[in-house]
Amino acid sequence: MLAAAQSSSSSGIYLILAVIIVAVLLLRWRRKKNRRLQEAETQRLASERLRNRIFLCTYLGGSESTALAEDSEYWVRFGLSSMDISDLHTRLIGSCPIDSVLDVQVSGRGQYTSGGGFIGGGFGSVGSIATGMVFSHILNDLTTRTHMDTLMFIQTDRGSFYFGTEQLSPRELIIKLAPFTEAMRRRKTRKEVN
Repeated sequence: MLAAAQSSSSSGIYLILAVIIVAVLLLRWRRKKNRRLQEAETQRLASERLRNRIFLCTYLGGSESTALAEDSEYWVRFGLSSMDISDLHTRLIGSCPIDSVLDVQVSGRGQYTSGGGFIGGGFGSVGSIATGMVFSHILNDLTTRTHMDTLMFIQTDRGSFYFGTEQLSPRELIIKLAPFTEAMRRRKTRKEVN
């Protein structure tokens, strides 16, 4: 009788564990589905902006900080004749002709992952598999995040600006800015020749 009661209570625990695991997996699936829909819309808008070399950036500071608030987001547009900074409502805050842009540098560590790191275990083959390893896997999935760290330094004849963006890796941003930096170089060469 005692063995039947122990067997019944341990199967009850496994049933509860199974229900919890299924609930967590359903919650994770729903969050991923919503995140994918949001990312698809964000990606569509971002690809449209990237074609026009418009980047969502966070202003980190610089020598000319009167018009821009630190740790605030702005749209930075690199055209072939100027660099423009707009607020999130696309109201133009400032424009700098390409002749006034002295240097653009891109750096940062690019894509990296944070969170996770849970290790699970238990006693016996059932305990270690059913509880510790499964829960550590679920916790790792829920807490692991991927980030992008890209910094952009812009030097103009009026001052310097430091921006951060999570849209592109440093390599991708350098490639996207190539038409702007090439136009800068050509104008600088023409000035030196004249």
